[in-house]
Amino acid sequence: MARHIEQKHKAIYEELCLFTENCTTSPKSVQNYTDFKRINECINEVLGKEDVSILDFTDPIEFTNLIKLLNSNEKYKSYNRKGNNQYSSAVLNYQNFLFARHYANLVNTNPDNVNLQTIINAKLKDSYDQETLVEILKAYRAVYANDNVKNNACDVAFGIKYGKFLEKTDTKTIAQKASNPDDSNNIQNGYFVNIGVSTYQAICQEKYGLSFTKHQIINSSSDSIDHPLQQIFYGAPGTGKSHRIKEIIKENGINEKEQVIRTTFHPDSDYSTFVGCYKPIMKSVPQTYVVEGKEKPVIDIATSQQSQKDEIVYDYTPQAFVQAYTKAWTNPNKPIILVIEEINRGNCAQIFGDIFQLLDRGDDGVSEYKIKPDKALEDDLKGYFEGSPDVEIRDEIRTGESMKLPANLFIWATMNTSDQSLFSIDSAFKRRWEWKYLPINNHEDKNYKIEIGSTKYDWWGFLSKINEVIGNTTSSEDKKLGYFFAKANTNSIVTAEQFVGKVLFYLWNDVFKNYGFDNQIFDKGDKKKFDFSDFFKQDGSPDTDMVNMFLGKLDETIDKENSFVEKPKDENGQGE
Repeated sequence: MARHIEQKHKAIYEELCLFTENCTTSPKSVQNYTDFKRINECINEVLGKEDVSILDFTDPIEFTNLIKLLNSNEKYKSYNRKGNNQYSSAVLNYQNFLFARHYANLVNTNPDNVNLQTIINAKLKDSYDQETLVEILKAYRAVYANDNVKNNACDVAFGIKYGKFLEKTDTKTIAQKASNPDDSNNIQNGYFVNIGVSTYQAICQEKYGLSFTKHQIINSSSDSIDHPLQQIFYGAPGTGKSHRIKEIIKENGINEKEQVIRTTFHPDSDYSTFVGCYKPIMKSVPQTYVVEGKEKPVIDIATSQQSQKDEIVYDYTPQAFVQAYTKAWTNPNKPIILVIEEINRGNCAQIFGDIFQLLDRGDDGVSEYKIKPDKALEDDLKGYFEGSPDVEIRDEIRTGESMKLPANLFIWATMNTSDQSLFSIDSAFKRRWEWKYLPINNHEDKNYKIEIGSTKYDWWGFLSKINEVIGNTTSSEDKKLGYFFAKANTNSIVTAEQFVGKVLFYLWNDVFKNYGFDNQIFDKGDKKKFDFSDFFKQDGSPDTDMVNMFLGKLDETIDKENSFVEKPKDENGQGE
């Protein structure tokens, strides 16, 4: 430490230093802000004591009363003048620290003790709704539960509670509505108004380096979404990537119909199919005629109204991205999920176009850089947002002149690693996503079986053995089969038709066709190899004998001790 500190004060002193370094606008002044030798001298003088330290004060209200005594002490005022207000700055910094620590402890131990009614009852234009406030406290408490950041931003509580309102609103109005006396007194104190405003602004600018950002406190049902804004779920085919996204959506109480927009990329996908374009549509058009250069309406005699006629017109048609984008901006308190299936089956550079720049998100979850849409898209956005006048949207977004992704827009995608050669994804694009690998796992609760004629096989046993062959042949995980590669029927059976038409077709045409059929499992006998056509009869139905022969060969060749053939059950229902 920079100076001698008594053992009993070491903990709070270290916390103060962290606070000063990380939570103030003068982190380099930590030495000055923690030099209390002369301050302690003045404290003892005003209290008539000899060994009292400023670090003995942990109650912010008690310390506030002490400041009033110090401000009337001549020695303190003299020291402060000669030190260019260094001592008063250190005292105010400590006061800020104590109040921040006080509110942090309240939130950490019992968030219900932090008075929310001050803001809820104020009913200000810019106020949070009650559910969002609860989510803020949850996120805040989670931060303080982490010892690594506990002391990293001690004064955020006051700013979160009041900063947004103190910035624009008369303090007396808020103070009068505060049912908590301490809150009311602190709001009316001009110093704490400054704390609230500066802290709130610092939070908005993420100066504290906290892990929670705007997208983590958006309310969805009763819990916030603690998932990356942009992530790609990848793995071998059948590992349950789409299923995992569905699980997350369900776990977070997200309304699939109202909050989720889905699209699938394919080789013909482009910017127009992802963002939007003009398309011909049938539209009822008012009929007119021209007389002496003037356009006049055609009146329907039966209705006395202007006649309408269905005609083909070109109109801008927003696609999945714009649908999700506009829905997110007009529903700021709800997470909106854009799901892109098979993202690498399309040319991402061509599909995203200038939207790519929006994927750079700031710590607040909003795009760091804006783009200017083309005129057609600008007009469409403007028209859409004009239909939501009650939603607070920044002007440049509302008019369609600029585009930025809002903090509640999540973009999640799936990618089969077996398709990675279809379209390559460049490293710049990859860096803007979080990558979630889904391994090949057994799902014992499903207990899938393969049924070929009268013989049954354990699905996971088959996968384990064929994946060993695939791995040894390709030296890669990409072509292996996941548990959900084939979807069993309601009886958990993978039928012969599905096994041949999907599983064996994949093995012959997408895996071993490119690597060769050298492994012994493909030996049919008489120095011949299995052909894919061997698994069909003349009428196109599966040849169960040949399929059983292949599966038997696989079972005997790979890990022979652990057979995946299901043993027939005796009359008591037990395996023989």
